[in-house]
Amino acid sequence: MPFFFHDQEFGLSWAIQSLSLGPVEDLCVSVRDRGEDGRLRIDLNGNKDRYDPADLAEISSRFEKLLLKVAAATPETRLGDISIIDVDERQRVDGNVQSISGKLYAAVFTRPF
Repeated sequence: MPFFFHDQEFGLSWAIQSLSLGPVEDLCVSVRDRGEDGRLRIDLNGNKDRYDPADLAEISSRFEKLLLKVAAATPETRLGDISIIDVDERQRVDGNVQSISGKLYAAVFTRPF
């Protein structure tokens, strides 16, 4: 839904502030044009029963990394080739996947049928 925010018209000036998008069930990302300066405003709203402030800060950081990398990418770059995690986190994820897959393999294929 487009938002139009004018700061001056008919000799009057004002500022519009969104107070809320309403209750958020999970996570809501809203993006809007800030107007004449060509910049975007991106807000993340998370359900307080599902996310604590640290979680939202991490999600916000990852989203910012993704947007910056997409903006810097060439038109030929596939979105799936853009990583938003660092080397240490990639190693932890890969290690967890290998550990889980090894346990699953052992549980399924080492039992007698």
